[in-house]
Amino acid sequence: MHSDADELADKLQYAASLGPKPLVRSTQYTCPATDSDREHELFSWKALESAYRDFGSTTLPTLARGLFLEQCPDSHWRVAVRGYDKFFNVGELPWTRPQAIAAYSQGPYILTHKENGCIIFVAALSPRRIVVTSKHSLYLNEPDRVSHADMGRRWLERHLGKANKTEEQLAAELWERNQTAVFELCDDQFEEHVLAYPPERSGLHLHGLNDNTEAFSTASMDEVTEFAGRYGFIPVRYKIIETLEEVESFATEVAKTGSIAGEAIEGFVVRTTMPANVEPVPGVVPPPYAPGQAWFYKIKFDEPYLMYRQWRELTKTMISTKAQWDDAVKIYDDLQRKHESDAQESEASGASKGQIRKERKNMYSSIVSKGFSVDSDGVCPPALPKVKDQRVETLVYVKWCHDHMYGNRARGIEASPELFEGFADGHGIIALRDRFLAYLDTPDGAAALAAAKRDAGKGDLRDDTRPFEKTLIVPIAVPGTGKTALAVALHRLFPAWAHVQSDDVQTKRTGPTFLRNVESALRDKTVVIADRNNHLEQHREEFVDIVRRVSGPQRGGGLGPRVRLVALFWRVDELPTADIHELLAQRIVDRGERHQCLRVGEKETFAYDAILRRFITELVPFDEKSTPADAQFSECISFSLLNSLEDNLHAALDALVPMLGLERPAEEAVRGALESARQYAPTVRKATPQTSVRDPNAIYKTSYIGVSVAECIDELAGKLVSSKHAKQVLEKIVAVHRVVPNPHVTLVHQFEMENEDAQRRWDIYFEAAKERPRCTMQITGVAWSDRVMSLEVKSLRCETLDIGALQGDGFLPHITVGVTSASTKHIEGREVFALLAQGGAEGVYYESVTPHELGGTIEFFSNPP
Repeated sequence: MHSDADELADKLQYAASLGPKPLVRSTQYTCPATDSDREHELFSWKALESAYRDFGSTTLPTLARGLFLEQCPDSHWRVAVRGYDKFFNVGELPWTRPQAIAAYSQGPYILTHKENGCIIFVAALSPRRIVVTSKHSLYLNEPDRVSHADMGRRWLERHLGKANKTEEQLAAELWERNQTAVFELCDDQFEEHVLAYPPERSGLHLHGLNDNTEAFSTASMDEVTEFAGRYGFIPVRYKIIETLEEVESFATEVAKTGSIAGEAIEGFVVRTTMPANVEPVPGVVPPPYAPGQAWFYKIKFDEPYLMYRQWRELTKTMISTKAQWDDAVKIYDDLQRKHESDAQESEASGASKGQIRKERKNMYSSIVSKGFSVDSDGVCPPALPKVKDQRVETLVYVKWCHDHMYGNRARGIEASPELFEGFADGHGIIALRDRFLAYLDTPDGAAALAAAKRDAGKGDLRDDTRPFEKTLIVPIAVPGTGKTALAVALHRLFPAWAHVQSDDVQTKRTGPTFLRNVESALRDKTVVIADRNNHLEQHREEFVDIVRRVSGPQRGGGLGPRVRLVALFWRVDELPTADIHELLAQRIVDRGERHQCLRVGEKETFAYDAILRRFITELVPFDEKSTPADAQFSECISFSLLNSLEDNLHAALDALVPMLGLERPAEEAVRGALESARQYAPTVRKATPQTSVRDPNAIYKTSYIGVSVAECIDELAGKLVSSKHAKQVLEKIVAVHRVVPNPHVTLVHQFEMENEDAQRRWDIYFEAAKERPRCTMQITGVAWSDRVMSLEVKSLRCETLDIGALQGDGFLPHITVGVTSASTKHIEGREVFALLAQGGAEGVYYESVTPHELGGTIEFFSNPP
C-alpha cells in the first residue's frame, strides 16, 4: 500500500528531476549499524529559499524546512525527521499580510520567544536509537571537526545526564509518539550569533514536538514544556494571548525597545490555527493550510537585533578583505626587498633609470590586480565596505572597525588586530560589539555619531508614519515579461491612475525625461505606474528620490503627501537562464509589431538576443533586506514568469484592491481590461535597435560557439571548493564584479578559422546551434591562480553530436568562473588547465571535487565590440 510518505518521496524526487537547477535536492546519509540496531539510510531534502515563497505555484510538495526521509527495508518510505513548515514575517508574503492573518487565524495566539541560535532536530531511528541532526545535515561524529549536530548531541547527553534519563528512554518515547523534538542550540562558547546567552541559559531550548507526517502538525506548548521538564531540556519561553488585537498591541510595545524585562529579543514566533469554518475573503490570500490546522508566522524587531546582525556580517566581510590586504602587503614587502637588491645590481651594471622605473612599475602590477593601490607609504588600506542599511550607528561602526583593523594615524589610532581574532569562527562577536557600544558613550563616540547624522542627508521613507495619500507602482522586470500589458489592463480598470511609459519618450536622453514625467504625474494623480524595466538598483533609487521630493518639505512650507512605493517584481531568477531567454524571446516574437522599439515583423526572425541576454544577466532582483533602495518600498507583489497575463492581473488586484481601499472591479470589467491589453498597440514608433546579423538563424554576429550552462557559476564554485586560497580568489572575483556573465564551455572560436579542422567544426556546430541541442557534463575539479578561476569539465555529451570525436586531442573543456581584474583575459581560464596538463606551474593550483552534474545547450555567443 502506498503511504503518505511514499507519495511525498515520489513528489520530491519528481521535483528534483526537473532541469539542471531544480527547486529541491537531496543528500544521502548512512547511519551505520550498531550492536542493537540495523543500518539506516536517510535522505535530507533541501529546497531553494525562493521555492518556499512561491509555494502553491511550483512543484515543491511541502513547506517543511528540515526534512529527512528514510527508505525502509520493505522499500517503503517514512518521515524520519520533520522540522517546522517554513514561516514568514508579517507582510512578507500575501498570506502573512495583516488582512490575511485577521481573516485566517484564530485565538488563542501563542507567542514563543525566537531564540537566537541554530536549529537542532532529535528523532528516533528505532525504539532504542536516536539521531541528531542540524537543519539539513546528519550528526557524523568527526573527531577533527565539531559540527552543529555534533554539538547538539553533546548538549543532549548533558541534559539527559542531569535528568537521569537515557538515550534509549528518549528514543522509545519519540518512536511511540512518532515525533521530532525541535530545539534551538544556544551556546556562545561554541558559536556566538547576535544576542548573548549566559551560561545558565546555554544548551538546548525545546520549542516543538512535530509529528513525522507530510502535513504539518505540532504538539501544544503545554506538552512541550512538560516534555522538556522530564528530560532536562530548557523550555522555550512563551505567552498566550487570546485576541489578534492584543497580539499587535503587545508586539508594538515590545518593538519600542526590542527587549523584554531588559533582555534583547529577536522576535516572536506566533502560533495560531486556521478557523474550522471560514468563508474566502475577496482580495485576501489564505495560508496554504486546511481548516483547523496549525500555522505559524513571525514578528521580528528591527532594533537592536537586525542592526547587530548586520554589524556581524559587515565585520566578516571586512576580515575577509583584510586577509587579502595582508597578502598584498607581504607581496609588497618582498618586492621592495627584491627591487632594492635589483637596483643595486643595475647600478653596478650601469642599467638606465628608465629600465629601473619600468621594473618598478611591473613589480606593483600583481598588487594592483588584487584591487589595492600603492603610495609612498606602501599598500593603501581598502575603502570602507558598502553599507546597505544607512543607520548612522552602522556607518560609525564600520569606520570604527576599519580604524582598528588598519590603524588611523590622523586620529592617533593603532591597529588592533587582536580585537577580531576568532570572529570569523563565531567567537568574540559580542565582545567586539560591546566595545563599540562603550565607545559610543565616550565624547569621541558621541561626536562621531553626531557627525554621521549630519552627513546622512537623505531621509528614510520608513520614518514617515503619516497615512499614505499617493502610490507609485514600479515594475521590476525585463523585456517580454508582460509588464506593459499588465499596466494597460490596470489603467483600463482604474482610468484615474496615470500610466507613464519610458518607451513613449522620444527625446535623445529618455531617462531624465521619463523621470520628470513620473514626478509630474505623481504630483497630479493619486496612483502612478512607472512603466520601465527598472531592473537595476539605480533605477529604484531614482524613484525613491522622486518620492522624497514629492513627500518631503515643500516650497510653500510643510510636507508633501506621503507616497507608498509598490514593486511589481517578475521573478526572472526562478528558471535556468537559457529557458528564460527562450521563453521571453518567443513572447517578443508573438507580440510582433506591437511595441515602440523591439519589433519583430511577421516573416522576420528574432534579432535582439544580445539585448535580451544583457537585461537578464544585469537584473538585480528585488530584495528589501540587502538593497537599500528596495528597503524603502512598502509592498512587493511577485509574479512568476510562467503566469499568464490573466493570472498576473488577478494577483495584482488581490494585492492592490485591499491595499488601496478600492472596490474590486467586476469580472466583466476585468475581461474587458485583459482584451484591451492583448490588443494594445502603442502610438509611438521608434527606430529598432541596430543588431549585427550573420545569418537569420544565428541572430547576431557570432564570435564563438559553445555549451551554455544555466547555472550561477560563482555560487557553484563556492560550494565545490574547500581550499582557503581558492575561496579568497573567488571572493576577489565576485568583489570586483568579474564573474563570467554567460558561463559556457567553448567549442570553437572565430580566431581559429585559419585552421581547416576548426573551420569544419565551426560549420558543424553552427548548424547544430540553430536547434540548441541539450548537453550534459560533470564538474570534476577546480583550477585557479591569483588571476583566474575555472571549473574542470569531464564527460561532455550532446544529444545530437559526438563532441569528443569532433574536438579530438588537445581539447581542454572547462568553464571559466571569472577573473580578478579587468586586465586579465578570460582565455587564461584555459591556460591554467594547459599548464596543469604540462605538469603544473608555480602559482597555478588544482583541487579535485566530488563530480557535479550540469546541463546545457549548444549556443551562439558574441563578444560585443
